[in-house]
Amino acid sequence: MKEHTLNIVKNIFELKYNEKFLILSEKYSEKSDVNEKDKIRWKNLNEFTKKLYNEIKNLHNNTILLEYNSTLGHGKEPELKVWENVFGENFIEFLNKESLTTKILNKQLNEDEKQNIENFIKINPPKYQAIMALTNYSTSHTFFRKLFTQYGKGRYASMPLFDPEMFNSSMKANIDELADFTTKLANYASQFTKFHIVSENGTDLVIVRGERKLIPDTGKLNKPGSFGNLPAGEAFVAPVEGESYGVLVIEYAPTRKLKSPLKLIIKNGVLVDIEGNEEYSNELKSKISEHPNNKFVAELGIGTNKYAKMLDNILESEKIYGTVHIAFGDNHAFGGKNQAPFHEDYLVLNPTVYGINENGDKKILLKDKVFYLE
Repeated sequence: MKEHTLNIVKNIFELKYNEKFLILSEKYSEKSDVNEKDKIRWKNLNEFTKKLYNEIKNLHNNTILLEYNSTLGHGKEPELKVWENVFGENFIEFLNKESLTTKILNKQLNEDEKQNIENFIKINPPKYQAIMALTNYSTSHTFFRKLFTQYGKGRYASMPLFDPEMFNSSMKANIDELADFTTKLANYASQFTKFHIVSENGTDLVIVRGERKLIPDTGKLNKPGSFGNLPAGEAFVAPVEGESYGVLVIEYAPTRKLKSPLKLIIKNGVLVDIEGNEEYSNELKSKISEHPNNKFVAELGIGTNKYAKMLDNILESEKIYGTVHIAFGDNHAFGGKNQAPFHEDYLVLNPTVYGINENGDKKILLKDKVFYLE
């Protein structure tokens, strides 16, 4: 484990001796709807996090471990004690004074209220310079994370569903090579305004990027405001609201292979129907129905990590070189406009991706796991 901790402290975050580093952990909850396999993985992750914390603290003494009650969903805001620990008591007093506490936890802030909070953080910086979130449910697509990185200028690693086995697969990628290729892909693909994604499984989907640039997830978290997953390795974008359309066929749920594929029908940037008899259909329909904004197409991502191989864990599977993933729900934290207490990604294993420019010209971007970047 010493090799891994050294990589985190010295290569990924490049922590300086006087910087405060926070590790977040999420308590297992019987209220969660995870299966038996994921219960075991979650509990094992929490034990591993404690061991990793001790190893990191030996290298970087200015490290704190904070465990919080489960959010019970990807993209839901963490409980108030996390905000207080990171942003301070004055921040909580500010929220209470402005009657924003309930709104911030439930993702009900309007633009003026968000601006008010952002201005507060700009002049009252966070207590930590870097955070590593080894949680079960993702904090990536939360206002908490956005405040910390975009306005607090902290560095943030989001690691939902992390499995220590990833140190033997996707985490072994050379960080410089991964960063170079992922950045090259993001820059090249940003010339296209649309992407047409097809696959032999029946996927036939058009994603509209508009003028939003693809963002490289490189694994380098050494600059103020940097954010990404660990393991890293994707170029991603928040599609223009209301314009994507087509069919997405999924063969995997986030943590398991489906017994039979499901067909997701998308119109005007919204998931309008789910076809198929697989039991996961009811689970997804239930999640989508919990909030009116959960149904919006939130993300297109393209995997760039040649060491990623784990198909039954979306944290790693979405990074697999030459794959595509589509997410629904929240994207306000990375360039979109949709705010929702939900964000889940779905994998397309062997896609062909065409880039379409503003003149309607079409070029192959990805086919048979080969990228065409010239």
